[in-house]
Amino acid sequence: MIDKFSYLKSLLGGAAFNVVNVFSLSEENYEKALKLLKQRFGREELVINAHMSKLLNLYPIQDSNNVVGLRKLYDTCEVQIRSLESLNVTSGMCGHLLYPILIKLIPEKLSL
Repeated sequence: MIDKFSYLKSLLGGAAFNVVNVFSLSEENYEKALKLLKQRFGREELVINAHMSKLLNLYPIQDSNNVVGLRKLYDTCEVQIRSLESLNVTSGMCGHLLYPILIKLIPEKLSL
């Protein structure tokens, strides 16, 4: 747990870092710090909205030969969708809405 706590501290900045920085590195304090972070910053609906916004604000790829752009688009979609799934937002909940939006981001030549 102490390794987790140390890693957590290394990832935080600003107000979140200030919340956990008062705790010394211990297993008990890791749990306390995590609970405090969740209370203060764990507004799940805002996190879900942020992931959805990233998906809805992606730029389309015009050229089907733009492999780098297509890969970046795919990777971004993958990260956002997996992040939503980790928040219990399943494809059944939003897939029907996202599919027509996301399919317009790839060249027509590549869409099914």
